[in-house]
Formats: sequence, structure tokens, C-alpha cells
Amino acid sequence: MEERGLSLAEIQEIPRDSLTLVIGPPGAGKSAFCHQVVLNSIAAKRPIILVTTEQSPSGVVRLLIEKGMGEPTPEVLSFVDAFSETVGVEISDRPDTICADCADLNSISIATTRLQERMGQKGLLLAFDSLTSPYLFSGAEVTKFMRLFLSKFAAEGNSVVALMDEGCGKSEDLVAMMSIADGVIKMETEEDRQVFNVVKHPKVRPTRVEVLIECKARIKATTHFDPSVMKQFAKSMLGQHEGGAEAVGSTLRGIPLFSSVSVDDLSSLSRQFTRRHYRKGEIIFHKGDFGSTFHIINIGGSN
Repeated sequence: MEERGLSLAEIQEIPRDSLTLVIGPPGAGKSAFCHQVVLNSIAAKRPIILVTTEQSPSGVVRLLIEKGMGEPTPEVLSFVDAFSETVGVEISDRPDTICADCADLNSISIATTRLQERMGQKGLLLAFDSLTSPYLFSGAEVTKFMRLFLSKFAAEGNSVVALMDEGCGKSEDLVAMMSIADGVIKMETEEDRQVFNVVKHPKVRPTRVEVLIECKARIKATTHFDPSVMKQFAKSMLGQHEGGAEAVGSTLRGIPLFSSVSVDDLSSLSRQFTRRHYRKGEIIFHKGDFGSTFHIINIGGSN
């Protein structure tokens, strides 16, 4: 291992045969970091698969063009759109895109593999713009997805970078994700600077890089979610069902995930859920299954 630190440019070069996890609070600049990694790879004429879970591929392309990218071709930049279908947004067909569902990790791995086969190359960059949304649906299953798919994809001669918000779930799950990754970069803002803490790296020792910024980035509370998006998530997974809305609404009010949703929106959202009763001993799902639905347990126990 080299006994030296890293420059910011080197941090943005994701090593081959490795999975790098970028973590930090919302607003720390993780998406901008990911976009710069993509731009660097385009400049190096390295094929890229970008998995989008936070916005549509068209939105990402607009951002990249604003940062100086020319019109991309499917041979250079292709997308797994795990956003549009998840939130129920209609999109036009794109030759560079295969759709998946953010709530179905298996669909994301299948779509990514199809794009890899279509490109017919190794040495790809797989940029996963955020694991946060998949985690909200599947919880600790995301760690299995990292181990069984993302790490394997990297080991085949590719590079993988994935982003994850701190504070959106159990700390032990984040620790498990960090242990799977070959590299971990923790981003944060301190007054007038952006800080990159390289917690671990496959080639060099841990280091800290600070970059001055014009103004302090605003960090949004991790419990804030757009009510319209939450409603779309519910619609896409559970469909339109009536009955028991008042009881469901009472349950939702006690969950931090929905704490920022207004009373009216919460009442409307409650009607998108289906109440189901299971007998003692009845199987709901098996350990190891990839999640495709969002469950809230209202009453129940192990006894």
C-alpha cells in the first residue's frame, strides 16, 4: 500500500475491480461527486452504466450537459431507470435506457446485466446514483444486493460507485454496507468548505481532502420527504384501494418517514394502502426474498 494521501482528482477516479461507497448527509454534494466521476469517465472514453433512483435519465443528462458534456451515445453512457417506474411517471422510450423498479433489487440487477451484455465490454463504470431509495423499500436486503451483485460486478474488471445517505436507516446496516465496499468516502460540509474523508481505499492510506465552496450547502433533514413522491411510491407498489384509511393514517402519523407529510396529504396517502390480516404462523415473505412491496406492521408479535 502506498504511503501517501489522495488529491480530489484521484478520489474521483474509481479504481477498477473495486466498489466505492460514498456516504454523507443529504446536501453534502454526493450527487455532484457522482456526476463528476461520470464526466471524467466520459472524457476518458470509458463506457458507463448509470443507475438512476433519484430522478429520470433525462434529468441527469440535462445536468451533465450543463456541466459541459456533449450529447451522449448509448455506447458511452447508458441508463438503468429505476426512478420513473417506481414513482409512476410516464416516460418516452430511450435507446440508451432499460427500466427497472427501485423497490425490486432483482429488476435492477437484471437491467444492469442486460446493458453490460449490450455494450459487450469490460472495464465499465457502474454509477449507482443512490442506494437510499432502494434501502427505504428493502432495508438490509440492500447489503445482500451489494455483496451478491455490485461487488461481483466490480470483480469482473469494472468499477462501481454507489451513494448512500447517512441517517436514513439503522446504523448497523450502514456499517455492514461500508464493510462490503472496497473503498469508503465520507462527505460533509464544514462552514465554507466541502470535506472528503477517505475512510478506506484499495490503493492508498486514509486521507482527508478539503475544498473551499462559495456558500455552505444546505443540509436537509433526513426525515423530509416530498409527499407527492411518497404517494406515487404507494400507488406504484400497492395500487388504489379503499378501506381502513383512518386507521392506516393513524399508524403513518407515528412513523418518522411520514413526519413531514401534511394531515390532508396523509389522509389521501392512507387510501393508497391495503390493510391485510395474517393468521399466526402464516408466511408473509421468506428470508432472502428481494422486496417488491412496502410493509408497515401495525399490530403483531412473535408470540
